[in-house]
Amino acid sequence: MPKMQKLAIYLNDSLVSTAKSANTRADDLIRLNEKLESFINTSDKQSVLKLDPFKIDNLKSELLGIAFARFSRLENPSTSLFDFLNKLKSTLEEKGQPSLFDEKGNSFKSKR
Repeated sequence: MPKMQKLAIYLNDSLVSTAKSANTRADDLIRLNEKLESFINTSDKQSVLKLDPFKIDNLKSELLGIAFARFSRLENPSTSLFDFLNKLKSTLEEKGQPSLFDEKGNSFKSKR
């Protein structure tokens, strides 16, 4: 789990990104996906990073901004964000635990 101090450096730019968000979350995610694919598919990443040394930080901030924009579109944004953050740690711990069920929800049975 990332420390809040590490996320704090992205918060200012993420608020700008939230304000610039498109009408729909899908549009925001499509635009971010295009930027990510463009960077990933670049053959000379070092040159790109020399031209824009904050490229990766900007992408992280934009992703965080899209996440905040999701909450800003809800009926009660602050309560929704608070509830999400309160449940986040237990949800992540639960998702990381081994399961006795497959992805369809069927229990694993020993084959004899």
